[in-house]
Amino acid sequence: MPIDGRPPLKFNPGANGNWKMEVSADKNRIILTGPDLNNVIKLFSFDL
Repeated sequence: MPIDGRPPLKFNPGANGNWKMEVSADKNRIILTGPDLNNVIKLFSFDL
């Protein structure tokens, strides 16, 4: 539970369509990878 009272983040690992979500080893980052409209692989990371 986050310390500011927000509900915990729900995370479904694995493929979602052509996109894949992973959690970093230290559990402080979500990494999202997948193709854009031109089939170029994009990587996004979100710090928690």
